[in-house]
Amino acid sequence: MSGHHDSPTAVGVHLQQRAALIGTGRPSVVALVGADASLLDIRRADGDAEVLAAVPTCTRVCVDAPLVVANEEGARDVERLLAWLDIPMFPSSRRRLAALHGGLRGEDLREGLATRAGDVVEAVPDATLRQIMLESGRVDASTMELTEYRRAWLGLRAPRYRPKGEGRARPSGALAAAAIVARVVDLGGWAPRANADDWEAIDDAAVLDAVICAYTALRAEDPARALRLGAPERGEILLAADRAMRMRAAVNLARLRSEGLTGI
Repeated sequence: MSGHHDSPTAVGVHLQQRAALIGTGRPSVVALVGADASLLDIRRADGDAEVLAAVPTCTRVCVDAPLVVANEEGARDVERLLAWLDIPMFPSSRRRLAALHGGLRGEDLREGLATRAGDVVEAVPDATLRQIMLESGRVDASTMELTEYRRAWLGLRAPRYRPKGEGRARPSGALAAAAIVARVVDLGGWAPRANADDWEAIDDAAVLDAVICAYTALRAEDPARALRLGAPERGEILLAADRAMRMRAAVNLARLRSEGLTGI
């Protein structure tokens, strides 16, 4: 990475929620990716001011945390739509995020991030990993019928690389995820630690999430390779997507609208 001097086109942010910052060594991570899909830098930051300072002027920032949550309870409309696309997500509501994380850090940072990028949007790293896996498979997904495409999508599982507790580091999952990311991003020599302890594994997972978010942001430079779902006032998510995923989204969104089940 030290050999790159280009300005970043895309930035990804793994945003550590506030409650997780108390008494831990778990910073947020900012990843910078250039127009040639090369990883330019990895930056770690604790407080909100540090996160904002770590984000340079760029085209787009993708964050792996909710940036807009209008609903007090339940799930956001965009999360319900993603469920119909077989992209499971943690349901976000203001009450739930306040109880679990002490507030909505992404929402608090959104305005500041918007001063650094022309576009700031949420991303889903696991969905991007699955899209990379699908596109690098032996079968051209763009030629599939939607039923066949859904079957192929359901057969994909992103590697599990985020530690779920003390003594539960997942270095093998991080290595597998990094190998998938390396198909589309020049990681510049960065790799997860093969024998990571808990804290190192947490850090490696955060770097992966940030890099995947940056790659998602980069894909949006080509409208044919990304899909933005949701509404600005209710929450939006950017997906790495192909033609078939965009068709699936259009079909399911039209159905939800016709049944009065969504506000987007």
